Amino acid sequence: MVNKGDNNYDIKVNLRSAVRKLLTVIVLLIFSTMMIRAQDNRGYRTSVRKSSERAIARKEARVREPRSVRKAKKKQEANQEKLKKEYEAFVEEGRKRAYEIQSPEVKERMKANKKETRRRYKEKKKINSANTTKPRKKY
Repeated sequence: MVNKGDNNYDIKVNLRSAVRKLLTVIVLLIFSTMMIRAQDNRGYRTSVRKSSERAIARKEARVREPRSVRKAKKKQEANQEKLKKEYEAFVEEGRKRAYEIQSPEVKERMKANKKETRRRYKEKKKINSANTTKPRKKY
């Protein structure tokens, strides 16, 4: 018989507790995998339910905003448009002023540059549109 103070006794007790812990972990793993498989195989009714949920999820609910919010948004858009027009008018006025203060020779050169730029842009646009129509004809 083994005494409690013996070294072999301590090793056997530690081994038994380790084996118990290991068996407990294995049993828990087996049961958890069984539970997961059981949840995955719920049957036909769940697949029907899932498809109907998907159909419902696709539809977006239209929420109508309060009148005050719509009014505020409309007012803000109008204000933005007004600011944009004012800015464009300011820029145009600045360009006219910059042109007016130039000497006659510089004005002529500016006109020629503007004309040349328009011509080059027109050519570039024509070439680009010709290149994009060729592939379109394939299909």
